[in-house]
Parts: sequence; structure tokens; C-alpha cells
Amino acid sequence: MEVGGHGSIGRDPGADLRRRVAGQSVMAKILDEQEKLPPQGFLARLFGFRPLGQESESWYKGALGEIEVGRILAGLGPEWEVLHAVPVGKAESDIDHVVIGPAGVFTLNTKNHSGQKVWVHGSGFGVNGTKTAHIPKALSEAQQASRLLGKAAGREVAVAPLLVLIQPRELKIKTRPDGVEIVTAGKLMGWFSRQPQALRAEEVKHLAEAARAPGTWHENPQLGEEAATVTAGFTSLRGRVRKARSRRMAWGLAMMGGIVAAVGLVAIPVLGSLFARLTGG
Repeated sequence: MEVGGHGSIGRDPGADLRRRVAGQSVMAKILDEQEKLPPQGFLARLFGFRPLGQESESWYKGALGEIEVGRILAGLGPEWEVLHAVPVGKAESDIDHVVIGPAGVFTLNTKNHSGQKVWVHGSGFGVNGTKTAHIPKALSEAQQASRLLGKAAGREVAVAPLLVLIQPRELKIKTRPDGVEIVTAGKLMGWFSRQPQALRAEEVKHLAEAARAPGTWHENPQLGEEAATVTAGFTSLRGRVRKARSRRMAWGLAMMGGIVAAVGLVAIPVLGSLFARLTGG
């Protein structure tokens, strides 16, 4: 994922990727975009206008997806190492999640397609009828992770890519793609539990130690702002989004109530007259 601003890359030799949280890069990007917007006026807040800018909408949904997958991955046992928002390469890209454990090494690319129709046919991946590059991107991330982690660890490292989908309304897999697992978030823990052992405990430890170092992944590594700062800013924004939604719902219910009341006032005399006729009154 392309990121920048609050999550930008620079040098920090003492950094440890365990300090990063799920969705950190995306949350940082959203906060940068929101800073460019003027404050919402009173009427906008009163009527529940969405506080997100146009550029932030898709990032916001993506952040929620990564946070959800991070929550699920926290359920893996202590024999697993889970890293989030791993800055990788030369520019401002990251890998959503890197997971290292007895079953091997995995890169997870989270896609929040909640409420959308998803189809998969080999290397083709469509969302609501539109083709995407999700599968080639997932393969590329795993290959890059294999090369970089292998170099840091001094050995060949096999890395398996997963595409983790958040609550698609419909998922049709006509032909499974080669080399990429497609798993819905709700089935992710079950999928990991079914994987055979591929690494010994000492191998997991060695690879995890190499993976924690930002320099393993990025030519000019830095973690950007503290995770707590980014999380606090996003939590505040999320609260505003929820409040705006509640206000829109309240106004919608009030309008429906007004319409029902207006219809009722018109209908009561008509129904009364009809009842009188039927009863002979």
C-alpha cells in the first residue's frame, strides 16, 4: 500500500517493527488528508454530514479492515510473530501484515470489500464487476518479502501470500489462483490452525528477530509518528464518523415520522367516512 505523511520513511536505527499497529500507515494517510480540509461548520455537524474528505473515504474503509485483521491475528499463540504495516522497498509502500510461526512465513494483504460482490477466476479478481490487481500485488509482496527477509536471515525463506477479505456480500471462486490463498477474515484463524508445521521453534525465532528490524525491509527505515499518536487521532476521527452517521439516521427517522404523521392526518377523515358508510352511520 502507498503511504506517506505521518507514516513517512526516514532513518531510525533503534526502531522495532513490533511498535507498529495494524492499519498504522493507512490511518496516518487519512489524518494527513483530513488536515487539508477546513473545519466542518455548525450546520454540517448538526445534519450529520460525513467528516471524511473524498480522498479519505477508501483509506478509511481500508484502515478498518486492517484493524479488524490485526484484532484477529492477536489471537495467534505466543509461538507466532505478527508485524503490522511493515514499510518495504524504497518509497512509501507497506505490507499490511507479516506473520511468522510454526506453519511458515506469510504476507497478508487485507481488502475491505464489505457489502460487495467478489469473484475470482485464476489470476482474475473482480469487485462489483470491476477487475483489480489484487492477486498480482499479493504475489509481488510475498516475493519481495522472501528476498528481503532471506537476505537478512542469511538463508532462503519461502513466503506465502494471503488475500484476506472483510465481509464480502458474495464471494464466488470459480478457479483458485496459483500461489495465493484467499480467505475471509472470519475464517482466518481456522485457516492458520489447519496449516502443517514448516518451521522449528529456533527457525521461527531467528526469522522473527530479522523481521523486526526495519532495515530488513526498507532502504531508509523509520517508523514515523508513534503508534499511540496515530491511533489516538484515528480514534477521534472514527468517533466523529459514527456521530455523523447517528445524526443522519436520527434526521432520517424524524423525516419518516413526519411523513407518516402527515399521511395519517389526511387518512383519518377518509377512513372515518368509509367506516361510517360501512356501518350505516
